[in-house]
Amino acid sequence: QSWYNANSLSTYASYLADSIWCNDKSVDTVYVYGTTNGFGTHETGYGAYGRIYADDNYATQANPTLECPNDKNGGKLSKFTVNDTENGNGALSNIEGYPPGLGLLTADEVAYAGGIWLTQNQNYYLNKNASSTYWWTLSPYLFYGSTAFVWLVDSTGSLNNYYVYASGALRPAVSLKSTVTATGTGSGVDPFKVIS
Repeated sequence: QSWYNANSLSTYASYLADSIWCNDKSVDTVYVYGTTNGFGTHETGYGAYGRIYADDNYATQANPTLECPNDKNGGKLSKFTVNDTENGNGALSNIEGYPPGLGLLTADEVAYAGGIWLTQNQNYYLNKNASSTYWWTLSPYLFYGSTAFVWLVDSTGSLNNYYVYASGALRPAVSLKSTVTATGTGSGVDPFKVIS
């Protein structure tokens, strides 16, 4: 939210969509880690663990998705929105002043962009202009012992994980309404520019 305010993005609020930001807490049932309970102190690997790490077969078996799986709470436990309670859980409305359309990418989205588990890649667009600090995704990795781990992108551009109480960077993403028009190609020299 401070990034949103510091960059005067509130002037673009009318362009932002209250879309689903997926914090996939589904339990991996393909490459089961620990139990399949997924709550409390039960050791558990979550959805992206199976899709991307794929039991250390990530190079040939990674299977990312752009769909946020249904889960408990009417299928909305992992589907974070601000005001939309028809498609999402509306949980972000509990954060005072939280703007619709602002969130973090999932590990699956990073994988689609070129991120690979424990594989250095500094050339894909999500890692361009990144600092030497790792940055968090919105995807849980696993719960082990008494610690929760989350997917991140490390300084080499590799998909990795770390425990949640560590300090890392955030690379915010915005979600634009389908009616928005823009110019540009999306490259570093010709970035997208919202025009209406």
